[in-house]
Amino acid sequence: PLTIDDYKAQNYGGSSYGEVDLRTATTKSVNTAFVALMNDVGVSETMALAKRMGISTSDYQEGTHGLSIALGSLDVSPLDMASAFGVFAARGERAEATPVVRVLDADGNVLEDNAEPERQRVLEEITADNVNEIMQGVLEAGGTAGDNGIDRPAAGKTGTAQENKDAWFVGYTPTLSTSVWMGYSDAPREMRNIGGVRGGITGGSLPAATWESFMTAALADVPVTDFTEPAPITDLADILRRRSRSGFDTRRLMEPQGTEPGVYVEELPAPAVNAPTATTTTAPEEDEREEGDDDEGGSLLDSLFPRQDDENKPPSRGRRAGD
Repeated sequence: PLTIDDYKAQNYGGSSYGEVDLRTATTKSVNTAFVALMNDVGVSETMALAKRMGISTSDYQEGTHGLSIALGSLDVSPLDMASAFGVFAARGERAEATPVVRVLDADGNVLEDNAEPERQRVLEEITADNVNEIMQGVLEAGGTAGDNGIDRPAAGKTGTAQENKDAWFVGYTPTLSTSVWMGYSDAPREMRNIGGVRGGITGGSLPAATWESFMTAALADVPVTDFTEPAPITDLADILRRRSRSGFDTRRLMEPQGTEPGVYVEELPAPAVNAPTATTTTAPEEDEREEGDDDEGGSLLDSLFPRQDDENKPPSRGRRAGD
């Protein structure tokens, strides 16, 4: 269990996972990890992003609703969920959902055409690509919907309310996003022993199986496409290097030269900066170094904040990244 202020969260079935990364938290649907994440990011900030992604039916009120939102305490329509997950499929771009693709008159003239809707960017491509890569694990072996793959790249997320009163599966491919909700429309009550499923209904049982059946049929004649390979998110060391140079980035993208594919970079010397006295160290004399010290690799400080002499070496022009 996780307790933050007056709110207490626990995982499905009372399971405990200890410290986990986002990949494991998503694949295993670790509730406590996402409550902690929302606490770090902020409830209002999370809901602002959800709204930009298409969650419009929620009755969220700032200052009234808290961390329980992370576990689905607000009502949201299946259409909104499919639309929001479609942002991931579209690599961060959102288009308004519409039931009408095209309208033709009796002579075949186009009266309305929504086949290419206007799109708005709400997420960076690198963010969407990494989310796609992580959520593919939900449909792989060991994931909460690992038995419901559709023989093509797909990603998704399960959701199960307390006492199995609601169960969700929202999944997508690069071309289609689909949301499945199961519950009683008259009043929330526990769902157990339904459709051949023994025990409580979870998002990874009937909702995921329903999604699998629909997607298999809907995409039968659609070519298989893969998600874009995610680029690594900038690591802490790179951020610290930039900050130490007053935000100056020593790498500048250039147009590829010649016919070889690849990304070319031009290395530029960093401007002179005064070394912060709080981190200034004196290198020990040669005979004072401990056995096993590695001169070739340098210290962690050197790797994060290279000496000015190294930075002023003549730049290497037109070198391809990775060479």
